[in-house]
Amino acid sequence: MSETRWRRGLGTALVVLATGVGSSPREARAQVDEMDAGRMELRVGGERVAVENFRVWRQGESFNAAAVLTVERGPGAGTKQVVLKMTADRQPLEYIQRHDADGPDIDFVWRGDRWWLRTSDADGERTKEFANRLPATVVLEPGVAHHYLVLVARLPDYRPEVGVSVIHPSDGRQTSARLSGRSDEPVEALGRSYDAVRYDVQIMGDRHSVWVGPEGRLLRVLAGEFEAVRVADDG
Repeated sequence: MSETRWRRGLGTALVVLATGVGSSPREARAQVDEMDAGRMELRVGGERVAVENFRVWRQGESFNAAAVLTVERGPGAGTKQVVLKMTADRQPLEYIQRHDADGPDIDFVWRGDRWWLRTSDADGERTKEFANRLPATVVLEPGVAHHYLVLVARLPDYRPEVGVSVIHPSDGRQTSARLSGRSDEPVEALGRSYDAVRYDVQIMGDRHSVWVGPEGRLLRVLAGEFEAVRVADDG
């Protein structure tokens, strides 16, 4: 990817992360309701591989989520920005991912009655479409922790036997998720113990656990070898 293209994508993502730019003029004037913002340490097999600075907020009639991920080791090392815009009930409208290295650039948008995915990398450009299979859909990008906060916010509204449709943009896959358990369970984060709600989610037979603390703050994610833990902003 050219440096000019990278800087343009970086600038756009950072502006959205900081201000919510990209909304309509009416939304831009609307009050901003902060849902959560902070930093997650991302681990694979117990080893730190990245940090994720994220923000989730509501502005006007839209929900928004964005993050800057610094990948320190492994595939995709470098800086990645992700931006997700949703309707008032958290149905995805647009998802953008930009990477400063060889990782894919992704544009995912709702058009007509389906979603369109465009992936660009060193091998060229590919497109794919996804049908609206279930009443609700979420975007869950592999290795992006704050997307789980959006996921568990939607799941309780739908019967477990129905669940929600899940689109994994980097993998180009569409799966489904259902809530299999919800319980009160303390969790360690930010150097102390918090009372939290644990959500267990089944995705293609695998369990993904998410701990949400006071005021709806994302504290921990555990999915196989992937783990994300809330840390101080300078952690």
